[in-house]
Amino acid sequence: MAIRFAILSFLTVILAFLAQQLWIQSLPLFGVGPQIMLIAVIYYSLHYGELSGELFGFVCGMFLDVFSISVIGTQAMIFTLAGYICGRLSHRIDEASVSVQVLLSFAFSYFQSLMMYLVSKIFLPASLTDYRNFVITPLYTAIVSAAIFKIIEYWMELVEKWSGKMNQK
Repeated sequence: MAIRFAILSFLTVILAFLAQQLWIQSLPLFGVGPQIMLIAVIYYSLHYGELSGELFGFVCGMFLDVFSISVIGTQAMIFTLAGYICGRLSHRIDEASVSVQVLLSFAFSYFQSLMMYLVSKIFLPASLTDYRNFVITPLYTAIVSAAIFKIIEYWMELVEKWSGKMNQK
């Protein structure tokens, strides 16, 4: 059952990545899209704890690193840290609260933008970061986060059912 859950969790990473790329292509706001993978990491961490959140965040981050032009490992570090922090908050805050979801999504999206900017300034002479990453991306991510949380919640209920994890509770 644990192996099935791990495989389905990896499928979740792939689906979140595809959804993020499709959103950026179909519904961009000033050329950017929301950080769906980051929202997935936040959801996963809040519901499954810090260790699972860290691992899920690392896999999501490495997946993004492989398919981006950023310094390899940067997104993995950021997403792992987000998974750890949200995992520590798990069961200490109201995960179902829309205001908590929006606040965490905005904060970690802004943190991601800031860290990507700093790393790109150090390692990439011609930085690709502009104002959109500090203003529009975190706001866009926060605005859609509640809806994305609901979609991920529905998906993860299916994953738990298919993997047999729901029967263990």
